[in-house]
Amino acid sequence: MYIVYDKSLPYFVDILNMYWDSFILTFMKEDLLKEHAPRPALLDIVKLDGRWAQVIVGGGYVNYLSENQVREIEWNEYTFKKRWGLSVDTLIELGQSFTQKEVDNIHWGPEEIQHPQLKRQVTVFGEYQSKK
Repeated sequence: MYIVYDKSLPYFVDILNMYWDSFILTFMKEDLLKEHAPRPALLDIVKLDGRWAQVIVGGGYVNYLSENQVREIEWNEYTFKKRWGLSVDTLIELGQSFTQKEVDNIHWGPEEIQHPQLKRQVTVFGEYQSKK
């Protein structure tokens, strides 16, 4: 078996990249220029319009902790207001209010059955306000 190196291949790849860049700038320019709100990680707690919620299902859904209701979320419809990056326990100590029902509805994982205090160690990512 022989491998033949085609000297025109790098030139072809350069042309392909040039056309791809042109396509992106033409058709996706608005998406590239939009300001995207920072996104929390899976299972992080966030405050959305004054209500505590936990990020679930790959980050596209939240579970509002007070009602234990799941809703789809579009993060770009929210303005990021404040980053905390602290645990639920720490925020409670600093004066943020969580009801016992909200804490009970926090999900940590299978370990929480034997160690329910783990729920209070989940990270509170930050606060968002709806743009609407």
